[in-house]
Amino acid sequence: MSAPPPPPTLPDLDSGPRSFITTDQDHGGIALTISTLMATWVVLCFFVRIYMRATVSGPFGMDDIVCSIATIFGVIQMIVSSAAVSFGFGKALELLTEAQIDQASKAVYAAQLLYIVTNTLTKCTVALLLARIVFIKSRVYACYGVLAASVVWGVGSFLAEAIRCTGSPPWKTVGSQCSNLFLAWQVITAFNVILEAVLLAVPVWLVWGLQTDLMRKFTVVAVFWLRSPVIVAALIRIHFLGNTIGSPEPLLRGVVPFILLNVEMHYGLMAATMPTLKPFVGAFNTGWGTYDTTGQSGYGQNSSGSYAMQSLDRRSNKSKKAGSKQNSALRSTDRDPPSFSKNITHIRSIPVRDADSPRAQSAESSESQQMIIRQTLTTEVHYEEEEARRRELNSSRGNDSIDYNLHVKQQ
Repeated sequence: MSAPPPPPTLPDLDSGPRSFITTDQDHGGIALTISTLMATWVVLCFFVRIYMRATVSGPFGMDDIVCSIATIFGVIQMIVSSAAVSFGFGKALELLTEAQIDQASKAVYAAQLLYIVTNTLTKCTVALLLARIVFIKSRVYACYGVLAASVVWGVGSFLAEAIRCTGSPPWKTVGSQCSNLFLAWQVITAFNVILEAVLLAVPVWLVWGLQTDLMRKFTVVAVFWLRSPVIVAALIRIHFLGNTIGSPEPLLRGVVPFILLNVEMHYGLMAATMPTLKPFVGAFNTGWGTYDTTGQSGYGQNSSGSYAMQSLDRRSNKSKKAGSKQNSALRSTDRDPPSFSKNITHIRSIPVRDADSPRAQSAESSESQQMIIRQTLTTEVHYEEEEARRRELNSSRGNDSIDYNLHVKQQ
């Protein structure tokens, strides 16, 4: 009898070529993995946003353009972060040469500047999206105010980080550093958190007075509050950054705040896409100031307390064709027997800017409201199938038996 075959040998997981090996003196692989993974998710979310705009919640707007630019800067930041790791970021100084330390410091400095640019564009994207789904002027202006504040924060933070001090290069992290470096980041983070808190509070303010059920309000607020982890990441980062600045191993100990920086930036971009998804877009279809997935836009209660009704988007040529068909149908009712009618009156509004402009009927270009009364007349004709009933109708009208089945709709 032959001997049984030996059990299969497992491969040695500790052998073979590897790009990075995580040790006590090298954490660069962790930073690279998280940065690349987050950037990949950002790109996937961006494609989802483009698809949703093209098929469900279009058309494309300024918020989509700004989000596209932010995504590009986010990808560039990931590339620069990868270059910093390849130069030696995340390693102990004893493993690096002076040239590698200088290159890694410059790459980290550039990645931090790109983080500020991307974070600013992300805030602008959310502010523009809020302004897009709201049609009350006072609230739109409030969203634009948040947009302007985000731009001011971005410009100020970029300049503060770009011009740290004049005594040494701004990217220098080893040796003599700027004395106010940590203070600058504290101020930048403080205003960053304040702006994020405002972006979380604005949706609550927008839906507070809407005439809709509580679940819809909660859905609208919840999808924008998915940005709340951005605040947590920013605060934790500033805590670890205080332990990194002035450390004898700034490139090694700077991995944790660098990872949190990437998580904050990339997750903020992903959270800016979530409100454009179909389940959340449907929640805006309240008819009282939110987005309508059928292409119509509702309005809320204005400052005077009056309500502007759901807008209509009608083409003049369609109205003419419909009117001609309805007139011919009405003329045919002169010989009809008595009917049972239901009159339903809808009061709706069409914004008017220019009577000759085709966009005068669009709610998104409104400057004023012109009230239009739309009446729907539904006529239901009931007849008896019994021979006696038909003879009675024929004798009363003096003509042949006729079966009627009419449905008249007047607009």
